[in-house]
Amino acid sequence: TRTSARTTSAPREMEHDKIDEPVSPERVMRSIKQPGVGPSERVQWIEAKGLQVAAHLEPGLSLLDAVQSVFAAQGLTSGVLRLEGGAFAPFAYVIPALPETPRHAAYYSATLRPPGLSRIRTGALTLGYRDGMPFFHCHAFWTGAAGILRGGHVMPEETFVAEPIQVIGI
Repeated sequence: TRTSARTTSAPREMEHDKIDEPVSPERVMRSIKQPGVGPSERVQWIEAKGLQVAAHLEPGLSLLDAVQSVFAAQGLTSGVLRLEGGAFAPFAYVIPALPETPRHAAYYSATLRPPGLSRIRTGALTLGYRDGMPFFHCHAFWTGAAGILRGGHVMPEETFVAEPIQVIGI
């Protein structure tokens, strides 16, 4: 069976400034073998209709709640959005990292929590449902308080909209 890249254990914490440390080529250049049996069909699809959405995510809400609010206002339960502008604070994200055990093909770092505002350059997110619960996936680029451009996987329940963020999508 396929395994998830995230486990249900408590998130590990990591100092935000540690991500700027150099990484040796041996740790970066490696092949990844996905565990389990792959799907019998390479491409799986279903016909669907889309509705164009353009809105702003409102400050004070978690990213998950803000996105769900935008979709609910349009009578939608799922979709894809592009993020532009605005800011997160507090903000939580992870970046790719080597797995702690060979059980995973890929893994994530400990949760990173930069101080201050993180200004969004651009991002993409997908919201849907899995096992009856909201399922959210978001990658973005932003600049933190020090002005350094960063990118990673945004944690939607631990990240809050600090300034309105423009979203467009279907």
